[in-house]
Amino acid sequence: MEIIWSNLTRLTGFPAEILVLALVLIATGKKNWRRAIITILAFILFRLAGEIIKEAVASPRICWREGVKTLIPCPDSFAFPSGHALGSAMIASIVSLIYRRKLILISAWAITFLIAVSRVAVGVHSPIDVVGGMIMGIAFGFAIWKFYWI
Repeated sequence: MEIIWSNLTRLTGFPAEILVLALVLIATGKKNWRRAIITILAFILFRLAGEIIKEAVASPRICWREGVKTLIPCPDSFAFPSGHALGSAMIASIVSLIYRRKLILISAWAITFLIAVSRVAVGVHSPIDVVGGMIMGIAFGFAIWKFYWI
């Protein structure tokens, strides 16, 4: 199980989020290119806002404590909110609201949940970090959809 969590957390994050979001938005059709580009730019801005919040809160990571075992190298950045959880929840929110199909909704949120769990399982975040990141991601994703896709 450790190898699954390690690989999941390594394969996700900001570059993968941009790629997935771009591919999903491209699938909406040619007439939505402008919407797709603006959505990606808004996603990037909100993802950066998450990093600013992380610096402002300055919550230490659990892996900074002596004796805490991690499955991946402990990051140098602060812990709250989890960027992986924030980004994946933002994508799941946007995709769920745009497509409104049960299979897409279930798939997007299942992947988001697995990414969030992986961050705790590898030892770099606490559950509070990932729950906070997911809540912010849902709010940011809803804001992107509400102000541009409606």
